[in-house]
Amino acid sequence: MGATDNQCEGSTCAIEVIEQDKLYAVKTRYINPAIQHIAGKGFTSIAYFLRVDDRLAVFDTAFRGSFFDMRKLARKELDPSKFKKTDLFLTHGHQDHSGGAFALRAAYRATVHKSAGGISENGEFPSKDAINELVFGGWFLDREGRQKFPLQPIPFVIDDIVQDGNPYGINDVFITAFDGQGHSRDGMFYAVDVPQDEENDLYLVCGDTLDFVNGGNACTVHQLKYQGDNPNALVTSVGNMIEIAREHGNLKGILTGHNYRTFNEHAQAMNSLEEGLGSAYALKKQRRIEGEPVIHTLELLSP
Repeated sequence: MGATDNQCEGSTCAIEVIEQDKLYAVKTRYINPAIQHIAGKGFTSIAYFLRVDDRLAVFDTAFRGSFFDMRKLARKELDPSKFKKTDLFLTHGHQDHSGGAFALRAAYRATVHKSAGGISENGEFPSKDAINELVFGGWFLDREGRQKFPLQPIPFVIDDIVQDGNPYGINDVFITAFDGQGHSRDGMFYAVDVPQDEENDLYLVCGDTLDFVNGGNACTVHQLKYQGDNPNALVTSVGNMIEIAREHGNLKGILTGHNYRTFNEHAQAMNSLEEGLGSAYALKKQRRIEGEPVIHTLELLSP
């Protein structure tokens, strides 16, 4: 059983190996009374741990109430305290992806990397100090303005403001950040280039830009139902993923916030991305037919 607090009645944690000795999926299933009307008995968020010698890169966390089971991490040699440096890359600020960021930073001095998108209504790029004065509002608003996840706000600290095209080196692993808006205004996705003997493997860490349904086989866009979503931006984000993967030539995995899939063949992986793009276009068409406006609101609220 993982750690618990007033945000979460209980959680379970499972660790799956994606790429031996390097990349792991840390799957946390959490139970929360506030969201039982949506998630029933609970649902799963995935953080991805990349171990590179004395460095650790973590992509997303779960709710703070379902923070990682450190005993299980230690058994897989993924305990952040054992690494010289830990970097946390957030795909977006929704609590089921970033809720453990503050704790990871406080306990292990992790460097938090995140986009500043969605913070400033007037289009000005805020400073890091301005961002750190904010907390993440624990409410997801649906498109009619109703609260869907009535959780308490949590502290939110960013050490590095991520922008489109930012490169990061984790020893010999190369990570590039790209705009991944669509599900949220602050969305990012990360292209992770992992060296191998013959050719490098590429993994796309997508957050909630994409998802897998029907037993993890069908690639689709993550359901858009919150203020701040944008189907036009979603089409652009998935299209950019396709271009990046095509240029690289060896896409091995599509790692989303709640499911993931790995591939033996690059062509199979590309077909899956194309499937996701088709889903994005279908959603865009549906929104246009319905005449529903795209609503932009702040997703980070002042204290």
